[in-house]
Order: sequence, then structure tokens, then C-alpha cells
Amino acid sequence: MKTLTLCLSLVIGLVVGPSIALAASSPYHVEKHQAMDAWSAENHVEKARAAKEKVENLEAKIDELQSKIDKFSQKPYLDTKGFKRQGLRLWKGKLVNELRQIVDKIVWHEQQAHDMLASQGDNQEDS
Repeated sequence: MKTLTLCLSLVIGLVVGPSIALAASSPYHVEKHQAMDAWSAENHVEKARAAKEKVENLEAKIDELQSKIDKFSQKPYLDTKGFKRQGLRLWKGKLVNELRQIVDKIVWHEQQAHDMLASQGDNQEDS
């Protein structure tokens, strides 16, 4: 029985292993990166603007969760064991991390747009 399990796992590893390795270096990732290089400054500004809307929505959700957490803190008899409050805290933490990532993306997109506009300005001055 052990040898059969060992043989099956070996065969599965030999079949699935190379496909996983090939998927990591697929041309899709390269094409996606090249497509991002072809973005214009307007594309970056548009992405930053869309991300700012997401930030506003997330901030509203975080404020709503904080008010619920405060309600359970002020009225502990509504959540005697603290499960609801702890769950809300975890959810709030997840949203805060997501908010940080989106803010980082906004900064990156704005920096890319600024760099592109600056390089276009330099090219116009040279000609």
C-alpha cells in the first residue's frame, strides 16, 4: 500500500511539476508587463482616479466597522464573549491593509504619470 502511494505521488509529481514550472514563466506575464509599459500618462492618471474612488469607499466601510466595534465596546452585554467585536476588528484590519495597498498603487500610478509627463517635456525642449 505504501509503495503504491509512493508510486502515485511520484507519477503525479513528474506530470504536474513541469506544467507548474512552465506556468510561472508563461508569455502571458511578459505580455502583461509589456502592455503596462505602453501605458500613457493619461492611463496612469485614470487608474489613480479610479483607485481614489475605491479608497473613499473603503474609508467609509472602515468608519462603519469602527462605529460597530465602538458600539460593542460600550455595550458589552450585546457581545458577551467578544466574538462579534473580534470578527469586526479582523475585518477592519483586512480592509486597512487593502487600503494601504491601494494607496501604494495610487502613488505608483501618479509617479509614473509624473515621470512620463516630465520626460515628454524634456523631449519637447530638446527638439
